[in-house]
Amino acid sequence: MPKLLYAVISGEAGRTPSENQKRFPIKLADLREHKDKKTTISCETVRNYFKGSKLNPSFLPQLATFSQIVIASSPQQASRGASVLDDWCKAASSEAPSSLVVFLAPGLPITRRDELCSGFRKRGVSAAIIDDLDLCRLCAASSRLDGHDFIPFLEVLLEQLDLDTASPFSSLDGQHVRLETYIGRKYEAERVALGWSYTRVFSGRKLGKSALLKYVASTFDGYPLPSGNTLNVFFITIAGGESERWVVDCIVNEMASRFSLAEQPGLKDQPPAERFSAYMKRFLQEKSQHSVLLILDEADAFVEGQLSRYDDDREGSLSFRMMKELPAQVDGSQLPRIRTIFSGYRVTNTRGGVWANAGDVLVLRPLAEDEAVQFLEGMLARIGVALGNHAPFVAMRCGFQPAVLIRFGESLVRRLKRSNRSADRETLTVSHEEVLATLGEQGVLDEIKTVVNNNFQGNRIGAVVFGATLLALKDLEPGLALTEGPTQVLAKLREIDPNSDWLERVDTSPLAEIERNLQDFIDRELLTVSDAPRFGVREYRLRFPHFLPVLTQQSEVALEVRQQIQAIRGGASQRRVSQCVLSESALDTIRYWYRQETSTDCKLIVVGGHWTDALLDPKCGVPDRLGCERSVLALPGCPDEAAGQIGDGRQVFGNVSVDLWKTFLDADAGRPLVLIGGLGLQRVARRYALDGGQVPVEVVTLGRLTEGTLTWWLEDARALHFKAGNSVARIARATGLVPFLVGAFDNLLQQTAGSEVTELELEAALKLFDEQMSDYAAQLSNASWSGGLSRREVELLQMAVQISEEVSEDFDLERDFHECWSLLAAQSTIGVPFSDPTDWSALKLLSEVGLLPARADIGSANNSNSLGRVSFDRSGTLVRLIKLLRPSSAT
Repeated sequence: MPKLLYAVISGEAGRTPSENQKRFPIKLADLREHKDKKTTISCETVRNYFKGSKLNPSFLPQLATFSQIVIASSPQQASRGASVLDDWCKAASSEAPSSLVVFLAPGLPITRRDELCSGFRKRGVSAAIIDDLDLCRLCAASSRLDGHDFIPFLEVLLEQLDLDTASPFSSLDGQHVRLETYIGRKYEAERVALGWSYTRVFSGRKLGKSALLKYVASTFDGYPLPSGNTLNVFFITIAGGESERWVVDCIVNEMASRFSLAEQPGLKDQPPAERFSAYMKRFLQEKSQHSVLLILDEADAFVEGQLSRYDDDREGSLSFRMMKELPAQVDGSQLPRIRTIFSGYRVTNTRGGVWANAGDVLVLRPLAEDEAVQFLEGMLARIGVALGNHAPFVAMRCGFQPAVLIRFGESLVRRLKRSNRSADRETLTVSHEEVLATLGEQGVLDEIKTVVNNNFQGNRIGAVVFGATLLALKDLEPGLALTEGPTQVLAKLREIDPNSDWLERVDTSPLAEIERNLQDFIDRELLTVSDAPRFGVREYRLRFPHFLPVLTQQSEVALEVRQQIQAIRGGASQRRVSQCVLSESALDTIRYWYRQETSTDCKLIVVGGHWTDALLDPKCGVPDRLGCERSVLALPGCPDEAAGQIGDGRQVFGNVSVDLWKTFLDADAGRPLVLIGGLGLQRVARRYALDGGQVPVEVVTLGRLTEGTLTWWLEDARALHFKAGNSVARIARATGLVPFLVGAFDNLLQQTAGSEVTELELEAALKLFDEQMSDYAAQLSNASWSGGLSRREVELLQMAVQISEEVSEDFDLERDFHECWSLLAAQSTIGVPFSDPTDWSALKLLSEVGLLPARADIGSANNSNSLGRVSFDRSGTLVRLIKLLRPSSAT
């Protein structure tokens, strides 16, 4: 029976083995196995079949959650005491994990079938039943189709499963989207893959860029070109990757793996642009039958960096080689052998720099109406939910935006589950009332706001002008348009903040800057513009007018605009590029000594403190900012290894332990060596310098961050997208911007580059961070850890906190610390401040790494040599951390 049913649902019935093998672009043995009166179908192979047979969108992403489908006969009753449902559930559970079990049950009474299916759903068992009626449905489908293709069979199964299990809706990032749900934009995909004009793809976040490009990579990789060459598509995410060296690493590693074309020795020491060019020219020579399309997704940081360098070194830049040099090499059909496409949501629509005349920009629009309708109807129909004639209305209310359509689908499925009995699962029809209620759910409304606001990530001025545009439209009667758009928006801005100096810094004509932004909103399909009946009058309206109350009634738009203006006045209108977590002055110091030809004036540059992971980050750490190739970064594990690496001419060393300090001091180094390590290395280097050691040493410590640096790290370097506008400010408050705590919190954000961090995910991370504070304190108290504090350092910190709480909130470390502690703890057995000769250097170290919030005393004779004044936030995280420290565990 299972084998017979499989022959029907797969379409193998009535065909010879050779015909079936031609029909399936996969090996039949990989697809199914007939054994022990069961038939097992590989879900992954079915997905590959859908892809190879051009059956997508099949609207069956659920296949990715199951490993296999097992077709078996209905089980026999195992024991007298067990119910029929118990026996069937036990049989289903005996299969491999993540299996979807299908029981063949001809002649099963309909009441018993419904009872069993309802029981499966209530117990969370992934199982379905094929009875006589289902067999008739499958046979009827067979007569209408050119042979079965599994889809009718899967529909019959999915409509029996619990809605949570069967739901096809999931809010995956575009780069992880399942191709079974990808719809529309086929023409654009073909032009990207097989044309030559597009070099950039641009739209706001969550509008489908990554999904489109992932579809291109999946569909056209290996495609035979008219010239006879084979097209090789590489989809590479470079989120936060401003570094040319890191981007070249990503590309060369992918190509070397694909073509078994290893990079030649010595090339890695060349400047990134020359290295890229040399590798690609070698590829052109040795792989003459292959062409390459490089898709660099989440490329905004890279493009911003290239634009900032363009005037200084235009022909030496990596983007020049990508856009100008390599595309000149063409195949027999005059198509470039190597093409590069940059995708992003901030600046990839640029026509500046090398992109001034280098191809066109593909600006993604929302889905067409028929595509959005097909998506909704197809996704719901596969799980047995009839949307009826509501689909066009829902698609329009969702703005034809994929992310909003998905959120609607998720919310509708949850609503249907709440409002319907399990027994009614297979007869679900959506009512108009359920549609309206779902559209009004907060999750759907929030998704609309998120999709709109994502257009302005990293663009505060655009966000301000759009906010003022919304308020100007809100003042009008419903249906009316802005007839003097720039003037009306400027008036609204001056109503919020009369001083428009921030706007005049951008353009001496504020109206011109506003008009430029309005055109950008039109390009992004946030606004529409049309000529009014009166000559010369342009009318501006929202592209989807029903979005206006969603965007204005549930948020304080005027307040948000005012806050954004204040941030712009504070210098936050432009994004930071070419930086690391160190301050620019600290980085300049390292660069200066690193470039010296001799080690006479500085032999060792000791960099570090806490959070060495950020200092060694491959994209934007200290080695990259020094231009040090990742492959020549030395990571010594013992003195002999360190000595050998110094002898080989290595100049940058990471994760350097205190045990290696003497090796580096005694080494014969012709040029300065950069040592990146933890707090222990900082401590010994500082004491050596203070004691007047003969070897010239420069010490650079990672100190307390600014909120701007934290924003850059999270939003640019890590390329995380926070749904809540105040997310970074909350993280700053939670960590006190102390590197030790920032690093600990950063480890809790496990999202990959380019991913979204929802409000719930941020709340969970903050909660876990708070709960683990005692663990962080224990780690910091552990002197055997490379970042651990000594017993005396813990004592000094806790004395300072106690004085701050009981004597003075603000005090001078050098003038007041000793006296205040003497008054406060006359009977204490702890040595008073400065009773230990190392106290001054210990306090300086604690201040430099941000654990002691000291600021320079303006009145001191030499601020750089002053310990400064201490001022704790008594209710802050840092005070709590210090109180949890246990000096008894430190030595």
